[in-house]
Amino acid sequence: MVATTCLNAASARNVRVACTRFVCIGEGHIDWPNELRQHRQFILEKQHLGSPECNRCCRAYDVFQWNPNARALVLAAGVDTWCVFGISLEYCVRATVRGLLTLGQRVVVLSDAVISSRLAGGTLEQGLALLAADGARIERTEWLLRDHAH
Repeated sequence: MVATTCLNAASARNVRVACTRFVCIGEGHIDWPNELRQHRQFILEKQHLGSPECNRCCRAYDVFQWNPNARALVLAAGVDTWCVFGISLEYCVRATVRGLLTLGQRVVVLSDAVISSRLAGGTLEQGLALLAADGARIERTEWLLRDHAH
């Protein structure tokens, strides 16, 4: 099984190439300006260590920890604001949000497009409050569709 995080950075640059690029953990130097011209969506491999307990313990869900290309892609993309959504709010989503914030990026979490993990023992509202405290803006999908539709 391959664990991945998907970043659709190029769409903000009006790139019309409908091509996905898979970025492996061990992949060496990547010419990001060229890749951003050629591809619309990037799927970044994350570490998968086996059991859910082992994955949580080793932060295998954190793409910024395991795939050095994640940081390089974010910095090269020139994206104004990243919209983050997905499954598991307390693990993958939170790690992605924190990674983006650490890189000085603006982040919006789409509250109606995330799912809280019952394994973390918290509620969706608690998880969203933690992300807001970290510096993310919390919005609903309508915000994206209303204010940012092209």
